[in-house]
Amino acid sequence: MNKFECIDREQRTFPEFKFNGRQLKEKESKMLLSLMLSTDNEKSLKDDEELANEFASKIILKRINAYDLKFEISNFFLIMSIVTFATSPGNLMILLRLCYQYWKKTNKSLLNVADWANIFPMGVPTNEELIQMWDSQKHQNEPLSNMVDNVVYWK
Repeated sequence: MNKFECIDREQRTFPEFKFNGRQLKEKESKMLLSLMLSTDNEKSLKDDEELANEFASKIILKRINAYDLKFEISNFFLIMSIVTFATSPGNLMILLRLCYQYWKKTNKSLLNVADWANIFPMGVPTNEELIQMWDSQKHQNEPLSNMVDNVVYWK
């Protein structure tokens, strides 16, 4: 098989991302409480004119659109994610995949800061866990070596 032939995806599933996590730091906990008490300002990320133009937002919004995902995330959800761990494109894709796993269980159309707390009840992934999650979705024998880049795994 050459490197451009694809392995039958029907026989392979995307690994479920699991983690033990680390507790939130004091500043992160205060930010979460503050955002949870300010929900009247929470809105869909795409409707937040300032935040929607930021690098991390553009990555998330483009992937949600490209994969035709049936959920959105709120501006506060992304803020908490960036403050705690989602600081690189790879980590943003892990975040989006965790959102997708949560959406499949809840079918919520807008994931807000309360959902963030449900996805990360005991804390956020450690750097080591993020590396393990990223490595678990890699495949060497396909043109797209990252499963997160293949729309087939988002359906």
